Amino acid sequence: MADAELEQLQTVIKRQWSCGPSPKAKPYVKAFFAAVRTDTKITAKVVGNHGTYTVSIQFDTRGLTSACSCYIGKHGHCHHCEALALTFLSEPGVFKVITPKPVKAVQSLPDVSVHLQNRTLDALLRS
Repeated sequence: MADAELEQLQTVIKRQWSCGPSPKAKPYVKAFFAAVRTDTKITAKVVGNHGTYTVSIQFDTRGLTSACSCYIGKHGHCHHCEALALTFLSEPGVFKVITPKPVKAVQSLPDVSVHLQNRTLDALLRS
C-alpha cells in the first residue's frame, strides 16, 4: 500500500529544496539521528557548531514550515533545515514512522509520552 503522507511530504520538500546541498548544508546531510516521521512532519537531531540542534519540517494546511533550534533557524531558514530535507529525500527509510494514538487510546505512561511528542501545543490546547 502506498503511503500518501510520505509521497505528499516528499513532493513539497522537492519543490522547496530542489537543488543540491549548499556548502554550509553539505556536512549535515545524512548526519542526523533520532529521525522520526509522524504523518507529514519530520524531526531529527544533528550536532552543530554550538551543540545539538532539533530540526523539523512539516506540511499542513498552512503550507510547508520548518524550524531549527540553532540561533538562526527559528523560522526554518538555515542550512540544518536544508540538510534535513535533503537527508529525507535521499533516505526516507531512516525516519522511524510514528503513528499517533488518539487521546482515548492512551492508557500507560509510555503512551502519554508518545502522545505528547506528536502533538503541537496548539493542538493540545484545542483538544
